[in-house]
Amino acid sequence: DGHAGDMTSKHCQKTILPLFLENINKKSYTIHKALYEAFITCNNSTKRDGSGSTACVAIIQRGINKIYVANSGDCRCVISRKKIAIDLSIDHKPNNKYEKYRVEKQKGIVKEYQGGIWRILGRSIKNKNLVVALSVARSIGDHHFSDNPILLGSKDQQPKNIDLITCKPQIVEDLLDINNDEFLIIACDGLWDVYTSQEAVNFVHDELNKNRLIQHDVNKWTHIARLLANNAINVRKSIDNVSIIIVPINLINKY
Repeated sequence: DGHAGDMTSKHCQKTILPLFLENINKKSYTIHKALYEAFITCNNSTKRDGSGSTACVAIIQRGINKIYVANSGDCRCVISRKKIAIDLSIDHKPNNKYEKYRVEKQKGIVKEYQGGIWRILGRSIKNKNLVVALSVARSIGDHHFSDNPILLGSKDQQPKNIDLITCKPQIVEDLLDINNDEFLIIACDGLWDVYTSQEAVNFVHDELNKNRLIQHDVNKWTHIARLLANNAINVRKSIDNVSIIIVPINLINKY
């Protein structure tokens, strides 16, 4: 989910998976480490153009049916297990108590704006007199907040190695229950601003109940994702962009 342009989001799309595949072939690299290092390397290779992107990646290890979810930002991965929504990621919002503590411990500024939107403050790379604010606590890119952060009580030269916005992903590992897990929903915050995780899971099940044959048709899952996105935008009036991927668990071992 890119912001301030699509440069970084396109870079993530092109590089995270190849980096992961390169890492997983290295001796002693676990899936967890390979995912983590892919995010770090991707971030380090982004251009300092002011753009940034959140990223959420799910890796399923077939055979042992294990899932790894790496998330940096406020995208979210949800699994439907016996029709119950279970979050496999944490939304990294600035007002999340752990993220707020991390930023403020570095003397960064976290501020609530009109409408209850929390943001972290930084200085523009192109113009240090211009203040920029970001409503996410982790992302890839966004070098305003590592190169030119705004710190409490400091107006002059900023110290180095400040990481107000970190790209470091939180990685969740879980075992899939093939008999009870139905699908994953991976989506950006434009969906989660207007849908709870359970509401999104219910929407998908309602569509599945309309036609049982859908469950064995990959194209129909894409159709349901489009229906959910359209509903978030046109019915629930999400004011952000909405991107959704639905992964049917019962098809994992067929491809």
